Amino acid sequence: MASSLHTATQLLHDAIETLKDTLAPGQECHALHASVESVLIPSKARPIKNAFWEGLHDIGGVVAAAYEDKKVKAYRILPPKHSTVLVGALPFPTQQRALLQSLLNQLVIYYMLKLNHPKRRSKRGETSSSYFEFGHFSVITFLHRSEFARLISAPAPDGTPRDFAEGIDFFTAPHRHFSHLFQTLFDVKLPAGLEPFPPAAFEPHVPSTSVAAYASKFDAIGLDSESVYAVQLEPKLEVSLPGDLVIPFSPTFPTDDEQLHLRQSIALFAAWMTASAKLGTTKLAEPTLKNLLGEKLPTTRLRKAKIGPTDRVRNVTPAQFGQLFALIHAASCGGSLPPDLVQQLESFKNGLHRTADEKFVD
Repeated sequence: MASSLHTATQLLHDAIETLKDTLAPGQECHALHASVESVLIPSKARPIKNAFWEGLHDIGGVVAAAYEDKKVKAYRILPPKHSTVLVGALPFPTQQRALLQSLLNQLVIYYMLKLNHPKRRSKRGETSSSYFEFGHFSVITFLHRSEFARLISAPAPDGTPRDFAEGIDFFTAPHRHFSHLFQTLFDVKLPAGLEPFPPAAFEPHVPSTSVAAYASKFDAIGLDSESVYAVQLEPKLEVSLPGDLVIPFSPTFPTDDEQLHLRQSIALFAAWMTASAKLGTTKLAEPTLKNLLGEKLPTTRLRKAKIGPTDRVRNVTPAQFGQLFALIHAASCGGSLPPDLVQQLESFKNGLHRTADEKFVD
């Protein structure tokens, strides 16, 4: 562990020294060395520490998160106006999946919060519900091909063509719905395109991890089993949901009921995408949806979403399920949300606050 900490710190220091040569006079950069896992995957054993996150956003520069956080080294080098960026890698697919799920859960929790927290210095040991309370930031990390392909398995919600996602249509509904939900709430960018990063590009090296599921499919689309792929994940400054709903990411929470309800529609959308992923794939879509959403579900809504009378649930894309959210949101505003969906929403919310005290190998 000590050698890993020393190596990671030295690499960070070397990168910063190189960056200095590219800065204009008066520019500076702030960097911090900490643990990806302890910072971005909170649990009962690793709660969100207010003082740390307040200090992180006070830094206001590039933050490189590495392997250990027992010692923190700070460096000053990029302009404070730059947004906070967390850069780090986790070696195993299970950890990488936990990171993606944590980012999603934390953002949904942030949009569920009702209280406007004034800017203040937290007392030592004080914790919060979501690290997005403290401000907007992006994460650059590296994923094994199984998690990389899963993340982009659904087309971009706005319909933007993504050549790199072509052919990634073999995942089951829960994975594709996760991808659609994540890409609805986050901007997902590929800083290096499809260029793979070999294990030797990291110190210590990323271990070779074989994931048997979909292995032949990954090979067919050219994703390397020994390498990892870079992604940049950043909460959207404005989330657009079906029904012409636009929810801004704002450091100050609204106080009127209408705006609060609008923010909390994100949790309803997330619950809907999660619930619709669990529907029986062989069933006819139309009666299944009418059973879930109510017999009064207008057939015109289904046709607008291009869901036909003979379509099976497996033929309905995450985007098509998403289009039905306008109806669900209207029912929620009118207090007529079907009981099954009310139950699904409560179950989803309760699941967000369950913190698994998992142990991973660094």
